[in-house]
Amino acid sequence: MQKRHIKHIFIDETDYENLQSYTPNALYMVIGNNSMITVPKPSDRTINVESLHGEPCAVPESDHYTVIGTGGTAIGEYKFMVYLQNGRRWNDYTIDPIIVTYTVTGEAVYTWQFGDNLPIVLS
Repeated sequence: MQKRHIKHIFIDETDYENLQSYTPNALYMVIGNNSMITVPKPSDRTINVESLHGEPCAVPESDHYTVIGTGGTAIGEYKFMVYLQNGRRWNDYTIDPIIVTYTVTGEAVYTWQFGDNLPIVLS
């Protein structure tokens, strides 16, 4: 038996009346106009390690959602789970939690400071 994921879409009456097409496997829930706050959906990002300036990458904080996950400063992938607060919906009218991936790219940089040992490469 194949599992199906059903997308929950909360949509205003006016927007529902003006729909040109429907999303497959979606359950549309029509609500009164302006009864939910629409929130921009955070998206995946690729960040150069140098642009972090030593600060860990992170999904921006908001009063509209909660972010679970820890970013970092090392090259690699960081995943965050983002949950909406009650009474909110994403700007695509969905309410489901999302996973946002930040990919840190670039070259690892070592900054030598006076007094440090010089790296030795043996060949």
